[in-house]
Amino acid sequence: MDTGFWAVAIGGNVAACRAAAGMTQAALAAGMKSTRQAVCRLEAGKQSPGVATLLRAAESLGVDPCRLLEAPKKGKGKK
Repeated sequence: MDTGFWAVAIGGNVAACRAAAGMTQAALAAGMKSTRQAVCRLEAGKQSPGVATLLRAAESLGVDPCRLLEAPKKGKGKK
């Protein structure tokens, strides 16, 4: 699997955790000491986060960092 796959997977996990927490991108960005635009790029899979970014995101979301590193589960209609 390439880094693009993981950037998209991590971004999807961040977005899902943020939505589950009822947070806006701006609120997550504030917790991470980042910008809403950076969170948007992260969630879109357009940027591969470094370890520090991942840890700040997990802490701000109140989740274990491993949650953000989970590979997407194969579901209905996916090959």
